[in-house]
Amino acid sequence: MKILVTGASGFIGSHLKNKLREEGHEVYGMSRRPGQEFQADIRDTAKVVDFVRREGIQVVFHLSAALGSHPGGEEYIMDVNYRATRALAEALIPEPVKFVFFSSTGVHGNVPPGRPADEDSPLSPMSPYERSKALAEEAVMKARGRGLRAWIIRPGWVYGPGDRRTFKLFKFLMKNTPLPGNGRNHQHPIYIRDLVEASLKFLGEPPSPIYIISGDEILTVRELVRVACASFGCRQERVFFPVTPVLVASYPLRWFFSLMGREAPITPAKVSFFTVNREFSVERARRELGFSPAVDFARGTARAFEWYKRAGWL
Repeated sequence: MKILVTGASGFIGSHLKNKLREEGHEVYGMSRRPGQEFQADIRDTAKVVDFVRREGIQVVFHLSAALGSHPGGEEYIMDVNYRATRALAEALIPEPVKFVFFSSTGVHGNVPPGRPADEDSPLSPMSPYERSKALAEEAVMKARGRGLRAWIIRPGWVYGPGDRRTFKLFKFLMKNTPLPGNGRNHQHPIYIRDLVEASLKFLGEPPSPIYIISGDEILTVRELVRVACASFGCRQERVFFPVTPVLVASYPLRWFFSLMGREAPITPAKVSFFTVNREFSVERARRELGFSPAVDFARGTARAFEWYKRAGWL
């Protein structure tokens, strides 16, 4: 198949592009930065649609996004994640193409402990990034209602070789410092290879429009730290302290660094990792896609650690 992967320079996009090529597909990577087959800004809808038509693209995996810590702030995040996705989805309605949008389980916000959210659970986004993804989902579903062959993937917390965001977390843990929060909130990780394998299912015609894709394990932050530090050689048992001072400080820090066009070392989005509860059900993906995560967090972090060492990041 002829496939376009937007955001192909990113962590997930690069892994997906490589796997699709391994499977024998003709794949074009798209990015704002040089180095991909198609250089374009996702906000240039006409240019993207023209490429899709000219090359006879059959599937668009749409991963281009501005992350929650982007120094451009909320307006830029909304522009890239929501408005550009809405414009692209609407423009592709008449085209004979499948559209697979990568959203985020973050659209569910702070999930009540012990009550894993599924695809039909209410959306309750908390951050600008999460709100932008929720609005983009709404736009994609509207386009689907008008004829676009569209699906939505909501990945959990994705980690693995090449992930710079998780690498920053691991580096922080290796400092053996006390941690904010109480360590009892949950995170729901998925190893990059498992997410990519699940994404291949969308080359077909999944019966439902939205799928949560995450791993088998739902871990408290305390458990997560113990497992990660077993691989990375940091202190497994930590002191936790009240999060409020760090959270309060994160807002002016984010503003100050945004003036310089840089990402702040501490942001509300980063602090939320230690406070917000993330628990999800992947039963729909198991039942309808045959999805079965193969890599647990202990093996995944060990593989990531070895990759970081080989790459010279550690």
